[in-house]
Amino acid sequence: MWSRYVYADVCRINHKNVFELIHASKVLGLAELEKRCVEVVKGELAVNNVGEFASQALQFKSDEYLHICMEYFRSHTHEVIKTNEFLNISNEALEKLLSTDSISCSELDMFKACIAWAKKECERKDFEETPENLRQVLGNVLRIIRFPAIPLNDIEDHIVPLKILSHEEVGRLVYQMKT
Repeated sequence: MWSRYVYADVCRINHKNVFELIHASKVLGLAELEKRCVEVVKGELAVNNVGEFASQALQFKSDEYLHICMEYFRSHTHEVIKTNEFLNISNEALEKLLSTDSISCSELDMFKACIAWAKKECERKDFEETPENLRQVLGNVLRIIRFPAIPLNDIEDHIVPLKILSHEEVGRLVYQMKT
């Protein structure tokens, strides 16, 4: 695919091959191809593919494209977390997207979306959906969620019953919120 570009300056770029082409353009020093790829990424980025694009950016170690995905996610968080595609992103992409400075939804909605993702991940890994397994598949994601930004009554109503956080973690969180 990239060889056609090298020899004939012709290449079909789409969301399925863009990161492979970006990688090839960097290795081969094809600045014009990379520029065209940037336009494709920006043009095709949508709520239903930002997670896939972020996963690919991580796979091809493309920080600049990951940044584009993170900015898009930050602006469209509320819409992105409602898509089925969000449930299929990699754990690493989920961590990166959540680590943006701010998101455009409530922290409780983000937590609920992460729980839905964890349930789907348990299903993919053929794990029983227990609090321990949900916590395990979430991994570092639990450290990224900004629990103090969630109102105390929502923590009591939506988070505590899931038993994903230990009693000590809930106690520290409640203490931190009351002081």
